[in-house]
Amino acid sequence: MKTYDVIEFKNILDMLEVRYVTHHDKIAFYQKNKNKEFDKITYAQLKGDVDYLKAALLDMGLKGKKIAIIGKNRYEWALSYLATLCGVGVVVPLDKQLSDHEIKNCLDRVDVEAIIYSNEFEERLKKIASDVKVKHYINMDDDIKPLINKGERLINNGMDINEAIDNEALAALLFTSGTTSNSKVVMLSQKNIMSNVKAGQMMVKVDENDTFLSILPLNHTLESTCVLLFPLASGAAIAYGDNLKNLPKDMKTIKPTTMMVVPRVTEAFYDKIVTAIEKKNKVRQVKLAMKLTNLLGKKKMVVKRKIFKEIHDEFGGKLRLLMMGGAPVNPKISAYFRDLGILAIQGYGLTECAPLVTLNSDTVYKDDSTGMVMPGSDVIITNPDEYGIGEIAVKGPQVMLGYYGDEETTKAVMKDGYLYTGDLGKFDKDGFLRILGRCKNVIVSASGKNIFPEEIESLLNENHLVKESLVYEDVVNNRGKLTAEVVITDIIKQKILEHPEAKEEIKKVLLEYLSEVNKKLSDYKRVHDIKIRLTEFEKTSTLKIKRFLFNKQN
Repeated sequence: MKTYDVIEFKNILDMLEVRYVTHHDKIAFYQKNKNKEFDKITYAQLKGDVDYLKAALLDMGLKGKKIAIIGKNRYEWALSYLATLCGVGVVVPLDKQLSDHEIKNCLDRVDVEAIIYSNEFEERLKKIASDVKVKHYINMDDDIKPLINKGERLINNGMDINEAIDNEALAALLFTSGTTSNSKVVMLSQKNIMSNVKAGQMMVKVDENDTFLSILPLNHTLESTCVLLFPLASGAAIAYGDNLKNLPKDMKTIKPTTMMVVPRVTEAFYDKIVTAIEKKNKVRQVKLAMKLTNLLGKKKMVVKRKIFKEIHDEFGGKLRLLMMGGAPVNPKISAYFRDLGILAIQGYGLTECAPLVTLNSDTVYKDDSTGMVMPGSDVIITNPDEYGIGEIAVKGPQVMLGYYGDEETTKAVMKDGYLYTGDLGKFDKDGFLRILGRCKNVIVSASGKNIFPEEIESLLNENHLVKESLVYEDVVNNRGKLTAEVVITDIIKQKILEHPEAKEEIKKVLLEYLSEVNKKLSDYKRVHDIKIRLTEFEKTSTLKIKRFLFNKQN
């Protein structure tokens, strides 16, 4: 696998100082203002803002303290995150979808001393203020600018903010999504985070000509590592819109080259493209053009972007790379985007690994895998079965310090320097990792064979009628045989709502498809029934189905 030569940054402050010199007048951020226009923030302004906010926070007595951040993606969120990690304290990113009770619980569990929040949380935080120990409330909309001004005065008056950073000390506390129990709190150091940034840069080429459009929540490591620190380390720009409703318009304005998305977003892009092509009666024309351009050599991606310019223009005209994570990706969709001139690659990771463990590079990739092991890491399959399937364990500089305040759980997952992920997978002969599912989701057949429901679900989800699916053992209604419950696409759902009698016809089509899927599976893995569901499964904030809430007997 080809890797790229990159600068190794010791920590985030080191990264910003280097980029201040090398990219002084380059754009670091695009931020949409109240007039719905994008303001530009240079690397020089970013470094100044970080220094000044850092000085103000230190002046408030927050050295070494825990500082929470909650709100939508925006420059002030990123600035608060960077300033905290540049020598102030420990950053605690919170999910903006948390309830008041959950916010209170998070603040209490880790003894947060200050919280930086966007305006929509003002009244909500006032309600719980008397029940938490938080001393400082900082509103991104009202307080950040005055704090920057204060920090500038402090530095001009001689305040010294230069102090060595311990790269291996606790730097960030991250609450996991908690799909089965109360969220664990992952402890990460700057070494954990920046080693992951470096490994990602070695596998995927990004530079000052790239612009990232950030749409996934910044409180998740997938976004904060890959769409905040990764682009800044590469000298690229980052853009923040105001909401997802304006995403199509923002893409045309910003003209992003790169995005990090979950599969649901990729599928929405795919549906938009396919629908537009069908409406214009250009299906055969596009397929022929794809076949012809695939015969070209190294320059074929550039040619494709010209041939399919009309499609590219809908996404801003410069989109070249989609990085995907968080859930399995339909390999047919990845291949389709590549046929259009957009490289769509997926990786595998978890919060405990800051987050990336494996990644498809931009030169070597397989659409049905999560890629190869990140440089500097060691990934093994523990206790593999006859098919080479076992639990994935990771050792490397990105592996967490442990779970905050929970030595018992930390010891349970950390063994001989390896983090046992709880995920099942196998390597193919070329070193590409395939994820089969979670250990706790394995269904044991009557004959003692292991069945991985996620493996079957990925096949079902390839059907154009299916939005998502869940495979389970129906011990009551189907004598322990496998049943699949599928959520149909919005278009099909609307058709059934308008014509209820169509439901049976749709089920017949799905049963025929299920028959084809079963032919690809061993006898003990075969699904015996399929149920149509009109509403989506309840999910975590990272869009994972809450399997533990699903009643398998109904």
